[in-house]
Amino acid sequence: MPLEGVPLTPRKELMTAQEIVDIATIFVNNGVTKIRLTGGELY
Repeated sequence: MPLEGVPLTPRKELMTAQEIVDIATIFVNNGVTKIRLTGGELY
C-alpha cells in the first residue's frame, strides 16, 4: 500500500443500507438463495 494511502470513494457515491436491502430483496424474489457482501469497513 502506498505511504499516502489509497483514495476512498466519496460517501455520497456509496449505497445506503436501504438500497442494499432493496437490491437484495429483488435478487431473492428472483430466486437467489445466497448473497455475500465482502470487503470494506462499515462507517
